Amino acid sequence: MRVFLDTHSLVFLYKREFKKSGRRSRRLLETEDLVYSPASRLELAFLRERGTLTLSESTLLDRLGAEFGLTEAQDRFRDVAAMAVALGWTRDVFDRQIVANAALHRDRLVTRNEAIHQNYRAAVW
Repeated sequence: MRVFLDTHSLVFLYKREFKKSGRRSRRLLETEDLVYSPASRLELAFLRERGTLTLSESTLLDRLGAEFGLTEAQDRFRDVAAMAVALGWTRDVFDRQIVANAALHRDRLVTRNEAIHQNYRAAVW
């Protein structure tokens, strides 16, 4: 099985700050195949441009790939976008695409985002 990580979860994993997360999240990180949405790559780039993140998205994702086997989802954008259109509970375009990527496969999504938890049953923290 696999589990998606949202953008902030990727940063937490990189910084080794997952002790703040719940037991379910930590167990999933240790036992499942880890996947991220291409939307997270773009959001990480935005975080760097804003000065919130100091390293490049490629560096962060490459390191997580090497250390944890993290891979990028390979779904067609039109399929993700079609799923995201139905997620009218948020105006955050990154959250819509990340949740849509996970929802396409009914995969779990590691996130601490409360709005996602309230609207996506497979959200875990």
